[in-house]
Amino acid sequence: MEPIEVNNIKTHRKSICPVCRSSSTNEFLEIPQVPAHCNLLWGTSDDALKAPRSDIVLMFCENCEHIFNCAFDPKLMEYTQQYENSLHFSQLFQGYAKELAKRLIETYNLHGKSIIEIGCGKGEFLTLLCEMGGNQGVGFDPSYENVGKKISTESAKITFIKDFYSERYMDYKCDFICCRHVLEHIQYPSEQFRKAFY
Repeated sequence: MEPIEVNNIKTHRKSICPVCRSSSTNEFLEIPQVPAHCNLLWGTSDDALKAPRSDIVLMFCENCEHIFNCAFDPKLMEYTQQYENSLHFSQLFQGYAKELAKRLIETYNLHGKSIIEIGCGKGEFLTLLCEMGGNQGVGFDPSYENVGKKISTESAKITFIKDFYSERYMDYKCDFICCRHVLEHIQYPSEQFRKAFY
């Protein structure tokens, strides 16, 4: 197999899986030079045209079935308030989120519990979990807009922390940890969670 160049690094289209560390991986899709952020809103068209770009080279791990971008460059990623990934403006997505929250509450008896959501975005889903189950929650996300804002209703108390969840927050006790739409943003997810939880 001839080596190819991805971000100036020569590779044989084989890569170590970032989850299980297996070398049984195979490329199945390449998209060259796409914007590094798909959910970032730029102020001007010139800024958008100058947005950082990188390759996507998707690999499939035959051992654990994880799919990852072997050309991922973490130096290009920056999560600020300009990062907009909320889908809750969609009635269809709202229905999906409510059904998911209801299923989680019923399956895990989440009533009067403490919940942590890692990568809570704007906090919509954590708010659903807390209001529908009478729970209290803490949401972690560096792109959260209202630092220190607390939401209190008759049934829910929620605090949002504008930061990545890490070992520094190990003293936050909870009954349930929720992590949606996050793993694909972490280069080595198993290592990250091992540091945070063990």
